[in-house]
Amino acid sequence: MKNFFLMIAMVAFLTACGGGKQAENTDNTTDTSAGNTETATGNTTDDTKTDEAQYGKLLTKEEVGKAKEYTSIADVEAEADKSTIIRYRPKDYAKEFPTQLMTANNLQVLVLQNYGAATLPDDIKKFKNLTLLYLDGASKLEKLPEALGELKNLKTVSLGGCKKLDISQVLSVLKNCPNLENLSLSYMPFTEMPATIGELKNLKYLRIKNNKFKTLPDEFYKLANLDYLAIGSNPKEPYNYEEIFTKLKDLPKLKTLFFPFSGIKALPDVMKDYPALKRVAWKESDWKDVKAETKKWSDKFPNFEVTWSTSSTPMYYFY
Repeated sequence: MKNFFLMIAMVAFLTACGGGKQAENTDNTTDTSAGNTETATGNTTDDTKTDEAQYGKLLTKEEVGKAKEYTSIADVEAEADKSTIIRYRPKDYAKEFPTQLMTANNLQVLVLQNYGAATLPDDIKKFKNLTLLYLDGASKLEKLPEALGELKNLKTVSLGGCKKLDISQVLSVLKNCPNLENLSLSYMPFTEMPATIGELKNLKYLRIKNNKFKTLPDEFYKLANLDYLAIGSNPKEPYNYEEIFTKLKDLPKLKTLFFPFSGIKALPDVMKDYPALKRVAWKESDWKDVKAETKKWSDKFPNFEVTWSTSSTPMYYFY
């Protein structure tokens, strides 16, 4: 009997020790987890501070406009403090990517008109403050680097005349840029607009002139923030304007339509139903009296102005 009670006592003792050990392990796990959370939070804060120190403050449009414009690689190389380089727009066309810029961590405006290479480097993602990328006339460019989608401050991309680019690949990259507002896809010339255009939710300004598509996907008419649309086509390869103009009434913020020299004979009555339209830029080559024509159409549509002016601001000024 004495042995029996002794065995019970030993079992109770071992059970108590095991339970205590389990509780101790649970406490340690909790402490470790809390420690990791605190460390991770601290690292995130440190990373943010590091980014600010490395890339500098993002300048406003007004500040960028006042910043010095570097117009050659010689200017870049002569600059001792590369962090001061905000705008680069060379006078000569770049045959290849100017690698001398890669240490200009604060670069916000990059203009490479008539860029002569087939690719852009993945290292373009290092320009964390880049707000404008202008590549008009880059006729040899075959694709955009996926890394471009990592540039969260990118607001303006101009790809006019980039004839070798695949529009689907372009939009698959740009849809990852959450602040993209201004985009030119003119003279590319693609035959069909992908439905992914509808994923550019913050798009305000769009140029799609002189391409080869006929219609636009339904997703296009869900661009709720679109303010300006340049959609003129070659009269020999006209878009289906009857369908497009009918559906454009679904764009709640569209204020300006630009389609000069498109072979359009008359403005459709549906334009009276456009909720925000203020200006139509339109002119045809067979108009004998431009002022009389624009006045005639302005009188018919008192809710917006019809103007013959066909000029537009170059997008390398869209900081």
